[in-house]
Amino acid sequence: MMRSGLAVLVAVCIALAPVPVDARPSKRERQRAEQLATSAIQAYQKRNYVAAANLFLKAYRLTRHPVQLRNAAKATEEGGALERAKSLWSRFVEHDDINDDERREGRAHIALIEERQRREEASQLARDARAAAARAEEQAIAAKKAAEVAAVAARPPQAEPSPPYAAYVGIGVGALMMAAGGVVFLLASRDTSRLDQRIAEVDDRGLIVGITSREVEAEVGAINDQRLVAGLLGGTGTILILGGLLWLALDDAPRAIEPNVQVSASGASVGLVGRF
Repeated sequence: MMRSGLAVLVAVCIALAPVPVDARPSKRERQRAEQLATSAIQAYQKRNYVAAANLFLKAYRLTRHPVQLRNAAKATEEGGALERAKSLWSRFVEHDDINDDERREGRAHIALIEERQRREEASQLARDARAAAARAEEQAIAAKKAAEVAAVAARPPQAEPSPPYAAYVGIGVGALMMAAGGVVFLLASRDTSRLDQRIAEVDDRGLIVGITSREVEAEVGAINDQRLVAGLLGGTGTILILGGLLWLALDDAPRAIEPNVQVSASGASVGLVGRF
């Protein structure tokens, strides 16, 4: 956090340097931009990223210096407003008054934001799958209880038991969770491949230029999270399927044989009656 604050401070100092002649901000505008930038730094250091971004943008409108636009994009990204941050970075990349290094930085942030958006989309799919599984389980339990109550009320004393609806629902939900786990695993594999490609980008000295070490750590952490979610979904789905199959197997097994004593006028007779 301290490094980010210092980076912004240095960027602001650069922004307050003389601007191109065609921009022609007045002295009053430059002083106002300096005040706005100072307030933006204070807001950024307090992690009030929305206020910091708005103040940086106001300073940019006065001076038209691209560093202020870069600061606004960085603060917006830190605040989690990824789509707006992506738009600001795109404006920064298209600015005429930046050098190649600054343009590469902007493009790198755009790529990182797009990766974060894809990860969030995959995480949302996993959360939706878990929520659907939980709702299906609740519905299965409610359906089983309702079926049991209805069966007890309607059937004769030796009526056949109701079909094991919960077992079928459990198997279906398990299959759905395994499929969702497969999707998340494929997304993790895709992200791993893209990360490998970015790491493979090196310059003439053999140094990696496609991604920073901090971005690599973030990417690896996200990929591990995706694999963990995929494993949880797959494991839970397997348990549900095996549990449903075991339920069906036990439900089809014959019931214990109970003795039945019948008494008639000619005497008593003992037999065995089995419930199947």
